[in-house]
Amino acid sequence: MAAKTDDLLNLARSRAPADRERLLLAIVELCDAGESAAGLMTSKPIQGLLNSIFMSLVVEAERDIRRRLSEKLAQADWAPSALVNVLALDDIEIARPVIAGSPVLKDHDLVRLLVEATIEHQIEVARRPNIGPPVVAAILQQSEPAVLTALAGNPSAALGEHELAILVTAAQRIAAMRSPLARHPGMTDGLARQLYLWVGQALRQSLVDRFRLDAAALDAALAASVREAHGLSLINISEPTRLAS
Repeated sequence: MAAKTDDLLNLARSRAPADRERLLLAIVELCDAGESAAGLMTSKPIQGLLNSIFMSLVVEAERDIRRRLSEKLAQADWAPSALVNVLALDDIEIARPVIAGSPVLKDHDLVRLLVEATIEHQIEVARRPNIGPPVVAAILQQSEPAVLTALAGNPSAALGEHELAILVTAAQRIAAMRSPLARHPGMTDGLARQLYLWVGQALRQSLVDRFRLDAAALDAALAASVREAHGLSLINISEPTRLAS
């Protein structure tokens, strides 16, 4: 263990580009070592190394090495927070593993991604397992259709009845949300009845079967709302004619 630490520190002291790349690859290999390397990675010398030079190494590293590093660090709870946040803002193919699973990313980090990163990054945040209330609130506030759809399909997100009601309302204009919402484990009878009005026949039958809805009554209400909307349209069209007369 001590020898391995010395090897890493010697590589870190080297200015040679080849040694810098060897250092990053050595860290990647240690990630593969699992628990046997946990003590080494949390030792003070190595933590000092990670915090002092790892950031510049990653910025300068080739894309393939950054991608491999992101994959290896995705489950590492010892990874420096600043480094994981840099990887999370990298190209989406590099960022995806850490956004999806890094325990180092906290709610405030994920909210920052929603504000600063691309739509692809935001979608990955919405798909992340067990995202908390602050992250859900930020997604709902931004109301980006693709991100809302990803959130609707995340059964482990912190979605209460209030948050689901917002999503169901949004499903009236965002068709892609309807199917994941119909399957969401947090849906209630009341929300299912509201969603019924927006969906096609196949999803209506699914909602009827799951929540034992009164399809005849809902269809009648739907028909009445269509007639009412149609009547208002006719009034709006004829209004200029009456004014002209």
